[in-house]
Amino acid sequence: MISKKTPRQPEDSNSWTRWLGLGARFVAVITLSLLAGSWLDKRLGTGMPLLIWILPLCLIAVTLYQLVKETARRNNGNKDSGA
Repeated sequence: MISKKTPRQPEDSNSWTRWLGLGARFVAVITLSLLAGSWLDKRLGTGMPLLIWILPLCLIAVTLYQLVKETARRNNGNKDSGA
Protein backbone atom coordinates (compact mmCIF):
# COMPACT_ATOMS: atom_id res chain seq x y z
CA MET A 1 0.00 0.00 0.00
CA ILE A 2 1.35 3.39 -0.96
CA SER A 3 0.96 6.09 1.65
CA LYS A 4 0.74 9.64 0.48
CA LYS A 5 2.33 12.18 2.77
CA THR A 6 1.05 15.69 2.64
CA PRO A 7 3.74 18.36 2.62
CA ARG A 8 4.16 19.88 6.04
CA GLN A 9 3.84 23.62 6.27
CA PRO A 10 6.65 25.57 7.88
CA GLU A 11 6.18 26.31 11.57
CA ASP A 12 6.27 30.09 11.01
CA SER A 13 3.28 30.11 8.66
CA ASN A 14 0.90 29.02 11.43
CA SER A 15 2.52 30.87 14.33
CA TRP A 16 0.35 33.97 14.02
CA THR A 17 -2.84 31.88 14.12
CA ARG A 18 -1.60 30.11 17.23
CA TRP A 19 -0.99 33.45 18.97
CA LEU A 20 -4.32 34.80 17.75
CA GLY A 21 -6.05 31.76 19.20
CA LEU A 22 -4.22 32.23 22.48
CA GLY A 23 -5.31 35.87 22.69
CA ALA A 24 -8.90 34.96 21.88
CA ARG A 25 -8.83 32.26 24.56
CA PHE A 26 -7.62 34.70 27.20
CA VAL A 27 -10.20 37.34 26.25
CA ALA A 28 -12.98 34.74 26.36
CA VAL A 29 -11.84 33.32 29.71
CA ILE A 30 -11.54 36.73 31.33
CA THR A 31 -14.84 38.05 29.94
CA LEU A 32 -16.88 34.98 30.82
CA SER A 33 -15.35 34.64 34.27
CA LEU A 34 -16.00 38.30 35.06
CA LEU A 35 -19.60 37.97 33.97
CA ALA A 36 -20.05 34.74 35.91
CA GLY A 37 -18.37 36.20 39.00
CA SER A 38 -20.57 39.27 38.90
CA TRP A 39 -23.68 37.16 38.46
CA LEU A 40 -22.69 34.84 41.31
CA ASP A 41 -21.90 37.76 43.62
CA LYS A 42 -25.36 39.21 42.99
CA ARG A 43 -27.05 35.82 43.25
CA LEU A 44 -25.33 34.84 46.50
CA GLY A 45 -25.57 38.34 47.96
CA THR A 46 -21.94 38.68 48.97
CA GLY A 47 -21.18 42.00 50.64
CA MET A 48 -18.10 42.63 48.54
CA PRO A 49 -17.18 41.59 45.00
CA LEU A 50 -15.39 38.43 46.11
CA LEU A 51 -16.18 36.04 43.25
CA ILE A 52 -15.58 38.66 40.59
CA TRP A 53 -11.92 38.57 41.72
CA ILE A 54 -11.45 34.91 42.61
CA LEU A 55 -13.09 33.28 39.59
CA PRO A 56 -11.07 35.12 36.89
CA LEU A 57 -7.79 34.60 38.76
CA CYS A 58 -8.40 30.87 39.10
CA LEU A 59 -9.39 30.45 35.46
CA ILE A 60 -6.39 32.49 34.25
CA ALA A 61 -4.12 30.23 36.31
CA VAL A 62 -5.70 27.13 34.76
CA THR A 63 -5.39 28.60 31.26
CA LEU A 64 -1.72 29.46 31.80
CA TYR A 65 -1.05 25.93 33.06
CA GLN A 66 -2.68 24.47 29.95
CA LEU A 67 -0.65 26.83 27.75
CA VAL A 68 2.66 25.84 29.34
CA LYS A 69 1.78 22.16 29.11
CA GLU A 70 0.78 22.47 25.44
CA THR A 71 3.86 24.52 24.55
CA ALA A 72 6.19 22.05 26.25
CA ARG A 73 4.58 19.18 24.37
CA ARG A 74 4.95 20.98 21.03
CA ASN A 75 8.56 21.89 21.72
CA ASN A 76 9.43 18.31 22.66
CA GLY A 77 7.75 17.09 19.47
CA ASN A 78 9.70 19.56 17.32
CA LYS A 79 13.05 18.55 18.85
CA ASP A 80 12.38 14.86 18.26
CA SER A 81 11.32 15.28 14.63
CA GLY A 82 14.22 17.64 13.79
CA ALA A 83 17.01 15.31 14.92
